[in-house]
Amino acid sequence: MFFFTIWGGAEVRPKDPDNIVVTVWGGTEIILPTLAEKIVRLKKAKADYGEITDSVIRRTNVITLMGGTVYKVPTLAKEIEQMKQLKDSGSISEAEMFQLWQEAIRREELDVFESLTIMGGCGEEAPAKKEELKDLDRIAARGVISAGEHAEFRELLEKKHNIANEDLQQKLLGMIQPSPQFPSLKSSKASSALLE
Repeated sequence: MFFFTIWGGAEVRPKDPDNIVVTVWGGTEIILPTLAEKIVRLKKAKADYGEITDSVIRRTNVITLMGGTVYKVPTLAKEIEQMKQLKDSGSISEAEMFQLWQEAIRREELDVFESLTIMGGCGEEAPAKKEELKDLDRIAARGVISAGEHAEFRELLEKKHNIANEDLQQKLLGMIQPSPQFPSLKSSKASSALLE
């Protein structure tokens, strides 16, 4: 995919194996994938090729000229919401989801960015504390997490401003731990929505 921003602002989510993002005198936010999105991508590659190949790697060339490009890290709430959505969909068995979770953590190179910046700025940006808390309140109001979980996550965010990567992985892992009996595979629109 090719994304071009001039004298304005844009939010892009690279989806193809190869992407180009050009920003001239403007600002572009590149939305980084959640862990659930990575799991779905790995599952699709496994289904298409019988194994996980380098086809899962998504490359993005970023050119910024007198502007700003930001790699936007998902909020904790977005990570939680999509992980629960994926688990509840039943489209991936719990045992396989755990294996794919491990693979997604192991493969740090699932998204590769190469950037060229001239008289501008380019870099990663974690969500602000206010944005994290607001998004957490949103999923709590929708019933995605319980009142107890909401209080626990709020306390973590209040203390640390953002949750360290290892802490986040442990929290998300707890949401996909296999139950005593694995549910059978079934089709669902929820996992398809993550790919779009």
